[in-house]
Formats: sequence, C-alpha cells, structure tokens
Amino acid sequence: MLFCTGSTPKVPLIEGRNLPNIFTIKNFDDMAEIKAAAIKAKKIIIVGSSLNSMEVATLLKKFNKNLEIVVIDKNEAPFQKQFGKEIGEILKNLHEKNGIKFKLENKVNSISEYEKDNEKIKKIYIESCKKEENSEDENTYDKSNEVKKNKKDFIFGDMIIFATGDSPNNVFFNFWFNFYFIFLRVFCKKLLLLKMKR
Repeated sequence: MLFCTGSTPKVPLIEGRNLPNIFTIKNFDDMAEIKAAAIKAKKIIIVGSSLNSMEVATLLKKFNKNLEIVVIDKNEAPFQKQFGKEIGEILKNLHEKNGIKFKLENKVNSISEYEKDNEKIKKIYIESCKKEENSEDENTYDKSNEVKKNKKDFIFGDMIIFATGDSPNNVFFNFWFNFYFIFLRVFCKKLLLLKMKR
C-alpha cells in the first residue's frame, strides 16, 4: 500500500509570518505570484539556501538584474546539506559573482512592516547561529559570550520568500493509523479473553 499525501511548505512559527508579500515555493502558481510581486520589488529576501531557494534566486536575478537579492540561512554555506561545506563555498562564490548576497549562519527571528514613501517595507530581525568557541578553562567562561550569541540584527526588504523545506501531509493518515491500531489492540484483547474462557 502506498500513501501519496503530498507536502506543505515549512514556514517558521515566527511573528509576522502572515504579512503580505511573504511567499513559499510549492508549485507553478506560487512562482507566478512571486514573479508578479518581483516586478515592483527592489530587494528580495530569501530564507533558506537549498536547491529550490538558490534556483529561485538565480531566476529572479535573470528576470531583473537590478534586483537586490539576499539569502539568509543558518548553515555555513549554501547547499551544505546536499553537497557539504567545501562545495557549498564554491557554489556560493559563483552566486556572489552573479550579484546574489548572503547572510549565513543566521536565522529569522521575527518580521515587522512599516510604510516609507508610500511603500511597505519589511524589517526582518535575524539572530546569529554561530557557535562560540569554548574556553580552554571552563571555570573562566565569560557569560558575555551568551549576550553576543543572542544579539539580534535586522535587514530590510520588499518581499520575503521562505524556502525552508516541506512537511508531509500525514495528519489524516496518522489519525486513521492510530484509530486502526487502537481498534486492533481492543479486538485482540477481546479475542484473547474469549479463548481464555473456553
């Protein structure tokens, strides 16, 4: 038996994720909406540095060479999960030559919106994911490192694209699987009791 329930794009559960001009990548309709919004945009923020996100970044840059595109990701290099850090660094350099910027080892913390010159601008708060190197002597650990690690920065953009992976649509399947498992347990228990009585 094969269950093909599809998937839904992942969006971090952060403040501001439901603001307008925030997109996910799922199908051709999503790409059509992104392309239409990109006509008016000056700066696009892409969250995620996997195959899908970098493909979209390349296509948008070809679509409008004047677009400023910034990729935010918690990894040290794009494509790191797929190809490793070394190859990721090589591919990063190629994308940078095409005008795509990177803000790596950062994660999006929240999003807000304000109006400037009759245009709605998004302010994306980001938090560093860099690991602080441990001191040789644990007793001399400086707590100020924690403050530096959790220090938040921000970046501005006209629109945001989340390309942070997909989640399987298995809620319905999980419900029926659990229901069947409970039913099977009860049935087996009753059957066992009947055999014991005989």
